[in-house]
Amino acid sequence: MKLSLRMFFVLTIVSFLSGFSLSYIWKISYEKIEIQKKKRIENAIKSVYGGANRFEDEERNGFRFYRVFKNENFLGYAFISKGSGYQGEISVLVGVLPDLKTLRGIKILENVETPGLGSKVAEDFFVKQFRRRRCPLRLNVDIKAITGATISSKAVLKIVNNGVKKLEEVFKK
Repeated sequence: MKLSLRMFFVLTIVSFLSGFSLSYIWKISYEKIEIQKKKRIENAIKSVYGGANRFEDEERNGFRFYRVFKNENFLGYAFISKGSGYQGEISVLVGVLPDLKTLRGIKILENVETPGLGSKVAEDFFVKQFRRRRCPLRLNVDIKAITGATISSKAVLKIVNNGVKKLEEVFKK
């Protein structure tokens, strides 16, 4: 009985210390992680909107987007749109011109698609196809699918089209 009681107390103390350590590390690193996420989004916006130097973060009806400026000139909108790909979620930063119909471009922020196939959606040759295109986009008409990764290509197209549609709905209300 003494052995099992001692094991119980040791495991309880170890569990408590482990939980406390994890929560403490999460607390001190959370702010740094959020700063890095913000920098990554700003860098993605800058890559989509060449000379952008100012962003205004806004949320309407649960949809978060950024107004993008170069000095005082309004360049358009940027937002993050997410959806399912072949193996998991794909996160795309979408840049839209002020007419809310023409894309400025896209940047794949995160994907877990098959390396060497579906992951090619993040490469320049695929992403460049989205520049100056009118929405809604169609696969193999506006955007050429990646051979062997049609599901991932369709997923990116759907994510972009759905995101632009949500942005349009926000401004209709």
